[in-house]
Amino acid sequence: MLLLRIEFPLSLFFIFRIRRLSWGGADLSKESEKVDGASGLFTYEWNTVAVEPSKSGTRSRLPLVVFLENGEQVMFSLQAKYYKPADESHYRWGDELKGIELECTTTGNVGDTVKISKTAFR
Repeated sequence: MLLLRIEFPLSLFFIFRIRRLSWGGADLSKESEKVDGASGLFTYEWNTVAVEPSKSGTRSRLPLVVFLENGEQVMFSLQAKYYKPADESHYRWGDELKGIELECTTTGNVGDTVKISKTAFR
């Protein structure tokens, strides 16, 4: 079982080391890495400065692909709505997302996509 935890700033906890991370089709730059035995906490920067604000009533699908050192991949998507930087009326609307936990199973075969069996939003 793998566990993925996302915090903002984007931090990931895995029992395998992360080779590369892609969010919304763009590779993210690694900010830090703390490896403790068989697991690690990896922190990435996700910059939305150049992203255009979403049109009214629309959301963007953001696929996240985590490429693990053992050759497997974890893939899932979130949706997002982007606002103008000066629009402060929306950035605290609704419940704050503090993290996402994914319970996953794996076949152990190199190149396989890991199956997500449970998702929890915190």
